[in-house]
Amino acid sequence: MTLDPPTDITLIDRTVITNIGGASPSTGVFVAPVAGVYYFTIFFHAGGKYEALLRLYKNNELVVVTYDHRCTSDSADNGGNAVWGSDYPTTFSGFLVTEM
Repeated sequence: MTLDPPTDITLIDRTVITNIGGASPSTGVFVAPVAGVYYFTIFFHAGGKYEALLRLYKNNELVVVTYDHRCTSDSADNGGNAVWGSDYPTTFSGFLVTEM
């Protein structure tokens, strides 16, 4: 199944595992609490039935893309730049590397 036309949706994590600093998880948009260098990872799991595409933006500028095409020959399609966890198949993580 392909969305026609493609629809962009801001993902909002329903489960927050760790939130040091109290960032608001309710919007799906991360706002840096201090100026600095941050490290982010994204990961997704799609069951193969659907096309999947994740984009990571910084101030409305595209930084990273990961995607997987719809496929019927396998049942587990993954993409990203992070480690998959069986309880949380789509994740967004980040941390402050250094303040500026």
